[in-house]
Amino acid sequence: MKTLSTEKVIFWQEHILKAKHHPTGIQSYLDLHNLPQSSFYKWQAKILNLRSANKEIKKMRSVFLPVVVSKSVTPEISYNPQKDLPDPEWVAKVLANLIRELT
Repeated sequence: MKTLSTEKVIFWQEHILKAKHHPTGIQSYLDLHNLPQSSFYKWQAKILNLRSANKEIKKMRSVFLPVVVSKSVTPEISYNPQKDLPDPEWVAKVLANLIRELT
């Protein structure tokens, strides 16, 4: 299968967006910029397919974190903030990964 070049995708994304908002219509925009109508609609379909494929991939990714459950022999009742808080660097990495997965 042929891969799409990033430059072409960006080129057509910009033209598709501008053509849709052109005051005199898509065909007028295409004529003005000397763009073939067949290429315009071909790329519009490709880009829509890329977007829907990306949405499906994001849906398949899990945003949940693995949790290990273990039984403690003696449960701790007292709270020691120095001991009970997780490492700040670890928390930052967890949050960064979570945010990346949600966007």
